[in-house]
Amino acid sequence: MTTGPPRYREEVRWDGHGQVRSPRTIVTVTWVVATVLGLVVAATTRIGPVLFTVSGSHGVHLGDVIAFAVAYGAALVFSGCVLATARRRALGRTAEIRPPSVATRRGDR
Repeated sequence: MTTGPPRYREEVRWDGHGQVRSPRTIVTVTWVVATVLGLVVAATTRIGPVLFTVSGSHGVHLGDVIAFAVAYGAALVFSGCVLATARRRALGRTAEIRPPSVATRRGDR
C-alpha cells in the first residue's frame, strides 16, 4: 500500500502543428523565461537604491528584486495552473468544475 497523493502519468499531447507539449516542458520554459526576464531587467535598469554591492561597479538594486519577485510570482501562478490542469486531466476530471449548489440543482452529483 502506498501513501501520499495518487500517482498519474504525465499527459503529453500533440498540438497539431508538429509540436509535442507536456506540462513539464511548459513549466520549465515558464521558469526559464521568468529568469531571463529578471536578468534583462537587472542588466538594463538601475531602479531604486543599491541593496547589495557585488563589485565596485555592480550591485543589486531594489528594482531588480521587485522584477524577479513579479516574474517568479507570475511563473509560480502559471505553473500551478498548468500542473493542476494536467493532474485533473490525468485523473479523469476534465469536466467543468461547478459550485456544489449548481450541481445539486441539476441533479449531477
